[in-house]
Amino acid sequence: MRTKYLKIKDYIETHINKGKHGQLLPTEKELSKQFSVSHMTVRKVYGYFEKEGLLYRKKGKGTFIRKVNHIQKNLHFFLLIPHFSTYQTNPFYIEIFKGVLKKISIYNIKLHLSDFSESHYSILKEIEKNECDAVISFVPEKIHYNFLEELNDRGYVVFVLNRIIKNYNFNYITSDHTQDSYRITKELIKLGRKKIAFIGLWKEYEVSVYRFEGYKKALDEENIESNPELVVNLISPFQEQFLLNKTIDLIRRKNVDAIICVGYHLLKSILKGINETGLKIPRDVELATFDRIPGEIEEKKHIHEVIQPLEKMGEYVIDSAVNIIKKGMGKIEIEIPSQIIIKGQNRI
Repeated sequence: MRTKYLKIKDYIETHINKGKHGQLLPTEKELSKQFSVSHMTVRKVYGYFEKEGLLYRKKGKGTFIRKVNHIQKNLHFFLLIPHFSTYQTNPFYIEIFKGVLKKISIYNIKLHLSDFSESHYSILKEIEKNECDAVISFVPEKIHYNFLEELNDRGYVVFVLNRIIKNYNFNYITSDHTQDSYRITKELIKLGRKKIAFIGLWKEYEVSVYRFEGYKKALDEENIESNPELVVNLISPFQEQFLLNKTIDLIRRKNVDAIICVGYHLLKSILKGINETGLKIPRDVELATFDRIPGEIEEKKHIHEVIQPLEKMGEYVIDSAVNIIKKGMGKIEIEIPSQIIIKGQNRI
């Protein structure tokens, strides 16, 4: 005797096969009543088809059929890049593009580029005009998520790079920010450091929040008190003098023996603050930062690095988008570990 779960599954599959993209499916309440089952059973069925990429949900509106065009031979991908005018000189984007360019010739993909300085209407028209199959957004801000969700609802394959997006239907590929921060914090503890500051928590910049969670988890595991006074919250707009003063305060008044910096762009002010206290890296203070340190920073040889797998992200996003378009793969959420470099030792 077939279970009610399988009966509902067959029922929904028939709807999907016969329906069109964007067609509304029955509600959980309707199916629960029709098959005399709990809402949880219906939710599991819908969860299965959502993972398979065959439906999507819109909060407050319902569950809809997703159908992607798998036939088109020459693929067109649309890239949304912040700071479009400088992407060819920004090391962050250059690394991602290395991975992207490795793959596009293999799949015969044509790229189209823009950024969010254009209106959403203009971007949509460009995507439509070029008959794009996928939209890949590099490190978007929260204000862009609803537009990306709209593109997803229109049937485009949407990917976000270096963001962990849990409450939307589009795909993401990112560094494992929480685990990376946990690992670098544990390394500093292994080096004998117990009073570790975290510089760069900014709640509007969600990556920093995930990294803070990893830092806190490592301290908790080692029974080291997580002291809010050792956490520097960024303010907007960023002010170098503010960060310089905070660094000096951490060293002189809080006696920190290690600092985790949430991004290399903060290093200049932090290093200036350390120098003004008369202390030295790494003898007096250990310093670790996320992202690759530019070669012109003299102290680079002493600063531990958490290097994100940006090139690999670029490769993965092209492979993954093609797999969704041509093979009908479901939602993709990938978190890739970064490379941790403790100066004097290389560890992956």
